[in-house]
Amino acid sequence: MFIGSEKTRIGHVTCAGSIRAVRPSTGKVVWADCLRSGPVLGAVTAVPGLAFVSAGNTVYAVSTNRGTIVWSYKDKHRGSRFWGAPTVSGGRVYVGNQDGHLYAFGI
Repeated sequence: MFIGSEKTRIGHVTCAGSIRAVRPSTGKVVWADCLRSGPVLGAVTAVPGLAFVSAGNTVYAVSTNRGTIVWSYKDKHRGSRFWGAPTVSGGRVYVGNQDGHLYAFGI
């Protein structure tokens, strides 16, 4: 199970947001990524091998096996915020931005 969060701590580091893999049967955290770009306000979207999450002005693709960030896209426009959950369809990841744009990324 993959969980996104707002401000949290991972180890001794304060993070603006995070994504974690949690074993549902025990609640044990398998891996955790500190996301400094902002809180995760939308759901985590997962397909075999990858999880997608938006946090602040950045969209991330994360390996579901080890939590490695595979790629990210940072929108450098002022006031940019990805607040919703990414959607995967037809080999593309779609995510809307508070600036009114819909972004599409090939996977």
